[in-house]
Amino acid sequence: MSEGVAYARRALEAAQRTESTWGMQHLAKVEKALAARPDHAARELLGDIRATRRALGTSPA
Repeated sequence: MSEGVAYARRALEAAQRTESTWGMQHLAKVEKALAARPDHAARELLGDIRATRRALGTSPA
């Protein structure tokens, strides 16, 4: 897993723990960047961000 993906994973986990709408809105930029990455770790994280967004009821920024 690349350092960037690991950092984004920690940011997502923080947004999940706090149920932070603000944090999820900022992760929208990360979501866009991950969409262009073909590796498994990035695709998995992208799915987790989208699932969390649905669970929290937030839409992309």
